[in-house]
Amino acid sequence: MGFKLDLHEPLGQGIRRIMREQIESALKDLDCPDEKLHDGVHDARKGFKKIRALLRLVREPLGQPHYRQENRRYRDAGRRISLVRDSKVHVETLDDLCAALPEEIPAESCALARQILLDRHEQLLDQILAAGIARRRVQLVLQEGLLDLESWPDFEDDFSTLQPGLIASYGSGRKRYRASLKRPSTELLHEWRKQVKYLWYQLRLLPPLWPAIIDPFAEACHTLSSALGSDHDLALLDVELRQFEIPEEDRQTITRLIESRRHQVQLQAWDLGMRLYAETPAAFAKRHHAYWNAARPLQS
Repeated sequence: MGFKLDLHEPLGQGIRRIMREQIESALKDLDCPDEKLHDGVHDARKGFKKIRALLRLVREPLGQPHYRQENRRYRDAGRRISLVRDSKVHVETLDDLCAALPEEIPAESCALARQILLDRHEQLLDQILAAGIARRRVQLVLQEGLLDLESWPDFEDDFSTLQPGLIASYGSGRKRYRASLKRPSTELLHEWRKQVKYLWYQLRLLPPLWPAIIDPFAEACHTLSSALGSDHDLALLDVELRQFEIPEEDRQTITRLIESRRHQVQLQAWDLGMRLYAETPAAFAKRHHAYWNAARPLQS
């Protein structure tokens, strides 16, 4: 059935099914040939984000101690393998910047910076491959997660199981959107992006309640998440490049262009945020509750 709840199955059964599928998929992603490790890490990390979005959606019925334990498990698993993915993102972000503004950045400066970043990525990749410890530890954690699914509590087969989590995700994103307008720091924008992404995954999890309304909203969340992700990638690239020996004039040019690009994507993000967070969290959840009640009889 994939990453989506089904109105034909009991809600608790669907939640466990999705958890199991995502854990098994991450295990498969990491059990890959060495030459495909980068892609495997990328796909596994996406799976961890989906899992954590689902955990937030059922945080209240799961119980705070159980939620913290499970969230920590998949948060730490992602962190163990994040450096190799982040280092590749630095290369990709610089490539995009140089391709978009070829006349602004000298080709030799792009080539020098790119080679430095690529060498760093390959060094990290070699370290993971040589030791293999990080990958094995993550695989062990995932196997433990599969076993622990058996101890999960029962969930009410009703929207009340999901409603508190939906309110929390929407409310957290709305709060960070407003905070970022007053103080647009890299940290705040990144925190906002995480909340947007959790909400996007949660909307993807919901059954087809009212696609004509929910699908465009979810797609707008995805667009917003991508804009905020670009902003964060650019900020990290700027920090990374400051550590390397690049001609000062060229580095300043790249930094100036990064700041200009960040300003553009931040304006796009705030414009989307203004529209997406027009409702109160309670009204947002109430509307989706109404969709759920309307759709369920039609699906039975």
